[in-house]
Amino acid sequence: MNLSTFLRRPADTVAREKLLHAKASYEMRLHAARLGAQIQMTEPEIDNRGYDFTLILDHYNFPVQNKAAIRPGGSRNWKIRASLLQPCFADRDLVPELDGFKVGGYSGGASGGVLLHLIDTRASDEDNKLTVAYKYLDIFYIVAVAARIFTTSCFTADAAIEFLRLLRNSEQHAMLSVPEKYFLPISSPAAILAFRLHLPISNYVSCSKPNFDLSNNNQPNSVMADLWNRSIAPWVERS
Repeated sequence: MNLSTFLRRPADTVAREKLLHAKASYEMRLHAARLGAQIQMTEPEIDNRGYDFTLILDHYNFPVQNKAAIRPGGSRNWKIRASLLQPCFADRDLVPELDGFKVGGYSGGASGGVLLHLIDTRASDEDNKLTVAYKYLDIFYIVAVAARIFTTSCFTADAAIEFLRLLRNSEQHAMLSVPEKYFLPISSPAAILAFRLHLPISNYVSCSKPNFDLSNNNQPNSVMADLWNRSIAPWVERS
């Protein structure tokens, strides 16, 4: 059996997920070490709370859900628990309003993220190597798109606003269907450390003014947009 067979075979799903997590974990730990930091990371266990592992730096931590798909083929939509993407109570003042209500509602979520692993089986067929592309999603990216700070043809501001309404109106345990086109392509899982743990310092979470209502937004804040896009530039290839 070669690597390509292992990656495709349903019987090896759990082992494949552990391999993918180990690869992403290595890239994140290496990035942190290069900056003189030491992150802590829990290992995935039973997914009964809507996430797989937690990233920790000093006194800050946030949960992350792993999702994976084979390319070519494979899933294009994933079920994500609403509470994972809803902002936690401490982050309510970092997010704007929508229709007069705080983004994500007032019940309090996890402010977590979703890391998407896309496995290129053509590479494993040709040279028996594990080649993975990554995409990422969290509340701050969705707000940046809705506020027109970040523009992409795959995920429009109107689509982001409608998704934020769905997220706000959903119960915490509701499972939301999220298409791949809503995710942000990143060059490495280490991007998450830059975005959320500020390794290095980032303006990623500063994606809109707290008292700003997205439903009335027509023009992005140019200064904020510049800061935000410069924060993600080292990690994202713009199409």
